[in-house]
Amino acid sequence: MFKDSRGLVSISIQSKLTVIVVLVSIVSTLIVSLFSYNRAKNAIVSGVYAQLTSLRSSREYHIDGYFASIKDQVEYISKDSIVSVSLRDFGPAYDELNYMRLNRAQSDVLDDFYNDYLSILESNIEIYNSKKLYLPKTRVGKYLQYQYLANNPNPIGEKQNLLRVESGFRYDKIAEGVHRRLKNFMEEMKFYDVLLIDPKGNVVYTVKKEADFATNLKDGPYSSSNLGHLVQEILDNKDIHGGKFVDFELYRPSYGAPASFVAAPVYNNDDFVGVIALQMSIHRVNQIMSAGEDWEDDGLGKTGEIYLVGSDNMMRNDNRMVLEDFDEYIETIKDVDDQQTRIQMIERFKTSVFFQHVETEASTEALAGITGHKRIENFRGEEVLSSYAPFEKFGLNWAIIAEQDADEGLRELHRYRQFVIIILVVAIILFTAIGMLSSSLFTRPIFKLIESASKISEGDLQAKVKIQTFDEYEVLAKSFNKIGDTIFEYDKKLTKLTNRFDELVSTLMPDMFGGRWKNGEQDLIIRQSNVTVLYADITGFTALSREVPPKESIRVLNDIIESFDTLGKQYDIEKVTTIGDNYLAVSGVEMPKLDHNTTIVNFALEMRRIVRQYSDTHDLNLGLAVAVSSGDVFAGLVGRHQVKYDVWGEAVSTAKFLCDHADQGEILVNQTIHENLVDIFEMEEKTGIKDFEGVDVWNVSHAINREIAE
Repeated sequence: MFKDSRGLVSISIQSKLTVIVVLVSIVSTLIVSLFSYNRAKNAIVSGVYAQLTSLRSSREYHIDGYFASIKDQVEYISKDSIVSVSLRDFGPAYDELNYMRLNRAQSDVLDDFYNDYLSILESNIEIYNSKKLYLPKTRVGKYLQYQYLANNPNPIGEKQNLLRVESGFRYDKIAEGVHRRLKNFMEEMKFYDVLLIDPKGNVVYTVKKEADFATNLKDGPYSSSNLGHLVQEILDNKDIHGGKFVDFELYRPSYGAPASFVAAPVYNNDDFVGVIALQMSIHRVNQIMSAGEDWEDDGLGKTGEIYLVGSDNMMRNDNRMVLEDFDEYIETIKDVDDQQTRIQMIERFKTSVFFQHVETEASTEALAGITGHKRIENFRGEEVLSSYAPFEKFGLNWAIIAEQDADEGLRELHRYRQFVIIILVVAIILFTAIGMLSSSLFTRPIFKLIESASKISEGDLQAKVKIQTFDEYEVLAKSFNKIGDTIFEYDKKLTKLTNRFDELVSTLMPDMFGGRWKNGEQDLIIRQSNVTVLYADITGFTALSREVPPKESIRVLNDIIESFDTLGKQYDIEKVTTIGDNYLAVSGVEMPKLDHNTTIVNFALEMRRIVRQYSDTHDLNLGLAVAVSSGDVFAGLVGRHQVKYDVWGEAVSTAKFLCDHADQGEILVNQTIHENLVDIFEMEEKTGIKDFEGVDVWNVSHAINREIAE
């Protein structure tokens, strides 16, 4: 402050600038902070929901894939010849045992088995304990349950380890034959049990040998079970295509544990011979929904989980707390669930599947077909962020829900709020200091120029200097920006040229040579052993070229070659070159392969099909003659001024020679390839090739087993 000539007190420009800078800075910082906090809050909340939705969608994708794979597995095993023949033979063999009677000692053993079975079952679920209700009604049922259950020396849960019963009856021989196949299938595919049911509803075979074995699912003790309903539906609709699922229920033959099934009809020579059913284990569903119990690494933190809820509002996979701390889970649900029976069942079976009741806003809306996300109370009364959707596939009406504790999910928002407060305090102090040093304002344009120049030097060619001082600084800034724009345009052109050059090099030679050639290396060559070479000739094209205009003939040739190239990418074939209507390709040069013989021959068959299809479609007389040979080759860049990638060697010469002697439609292979692929492809020997006496040549017609060939 100072006095002017009139003696009045005046405020200096520096002081004015200080006051203005401080006031403007504080007000603007407050506005920006509030605005950014609201933006951050919306972004964080949206981000949490987006993450939960993404994880939920991922689990839905995997659980959908799991059920699809189970459907494929039951369809696959239902078409297994061993299964269909066994089911066909089980019927009469099962009926032959109807005359068998148990003696008193055997009946006592069977009674003891049921005493133990019903005792365990009664301790698990509420039942009316009466052997009369559960014992098979037929002699054959009692006889088979005695032989395979009661008299089975293996303990409960391991009855499947009985591989045979030495009785001499036809049934036991059939059971022994199919048991190894289905036991291996069950263990490999991680099913709980595999059951075979004849057209009368008799469970003629199971792997696990539980109490449903040798009972009737139409009128027996388990006819009202979910499996009974599923089998009855298939028996009533034998033309059901593929596998059919049934939801979880308490399944008494498995001692009351929750069980779900998938079943499919079985045919033998178009005759319906029965049903195969797979009892699914909850273990795989738990693995998928819990990401292998690795919730934190999966992005769910310490409280997040994803679970399934059935149409009965019961869980279809274990709650996270069940898997992490079962005792704490029991104590928690005791505080919020007054159904002691459900809690006792959870404690007894050590699972929340089919016992944990879930009826929240999320589950209710998802079961009603609504997809969404919101902040709700979960089934334990805790506030959570929830993302939910219906899962209505494979005949199931479930809800899939991803949830995370609200405090954990919004932890970043709380941290950000604290951060904003700290920033505000720091900003006020900082801007006050800046205001007091406002005289340095006149140097800021220089620092801005330096900052932009540094960004450009570091690669940010779009860095701009923004100065509006209406003086020489502004003129200098505009000139600086123009220089930056010019550099940026030149850089774009250079990048474009470099990319085009790299693309051109990648089309002319393999990557293993491209980088070295661009670095200036010359005379590049490798020798590769065990390579398969294909040489093909489009027959009839030369004659076509004489009959049609040149532009038409090159269009035809380009169409076919482009189809070959596209097909080659699918088979991972390494194209070498085309010489007119000849096509040279290899497999095993750039990347050695174990199945290169099979890949090349499959590729040749598809090439032949493409030419035939193109010829038929365009009414042309074109064909394909192919030769395939294997052996050692050289690969390298030929020429120094006009570089060309090429492959040569005895295998290439042999393939070209055989192609010259191949008739239209033939795929000729040498003896080595014939020996390697004779079990996969149908081949016939070709004789009479001049200058090739003493060497066997074979013509490939088609694949014997397409699945193996692929």
